[in-house]
Amino acid sequence: MTRIIKIFCLICCFVPFYLEAQNHTNATNGAYDRWLREYKQGFRNYTVMPELAEETLNRKDSSLAKQVANDYMAGYLVKLKDNELYTPENIRFITEFTDNSHDQYFNIFYQRTGLVNQVMHKITYAQNVIDKVLILTDIMPVLKKLKPGNAPDWNALKANLSQKYDPLSGPRAVAKAKVIFYYGKDGEAYCKALIYYTNIYDDHSDMGLLNKNACDILKYSTDTVDLKSALYWSKKTVKSDSINVVYQGTLKRLMERIDRLKGGN
Repeated sequence: MTRIIKIFCLICCFVPFYLEAQNHTNATNGAYDRWLREYKQGFRNYTVMPELAEETLNRKDSSLAKQVANDYMAGYLVKLKDNELYTPENIRFITEFTDNSHDQYFNIFYQRTGLVNQVMHKITYAQNVIDKVLILTDIMPVLKKLKPGNAPDWNALKANLSQKYDPLSGPRAVAKAKVIFYYGKDGEAYCKALIYYTNIYDDHSDMGLLNKNACDILKYSTDTVDLKSALYWSKKTVKSDSINVVYQGTLKRLMERIDRLKGGN
């Protein structure tokens, strides 16, 4: 009887939240067509435009979503003062719809890097957006022209991007592009590229990322030098969180792999 009462109480607590969530979802679904119709008629409701842009993107109309986002940024965000513009919510929205170096808000990542990182509480946030944009704008067109089995002239790409942007952003984007390019194609080259990018550019306070990268080296490499780089990252993760069983497992497997290679087995 006591158990039945507990279950009943749980249901009574849960149902109001469930119904509220369902009502919100239904309202959003019902409102979307109206918002879109009003937008196409020239009405700009800046309160709903971020949600309109994101829902349009979810519905796979990226061109219209980008148009709505650009109108929102040009008509509303551009008028905000810095303390109103630089919020996590606004930065995340701008990030989602910034994929070209000519986009109107690309420069907040490129020129206000420190402020963006501070607002987002991540020391590589702005740099990661810059990487994404440079790869999409300047590197992917080159990669798409390659014949199967060929690799680009990475040094030429670095030189071109360093001149177009700056000597830090260009090489960093190329280093990230190498990681992406070799993944699933060339395990050895992928591991070398990943180690270089992780050691030089990645956020070493992000223990989850370090563990993920260490696992990739463990998965794709049998080179002791590569594995020792991963071991270094893995030791940092365990030192940071000594009771994390995932980090402990990665460290254990790396040490066992290195020991086997030393023994020739």
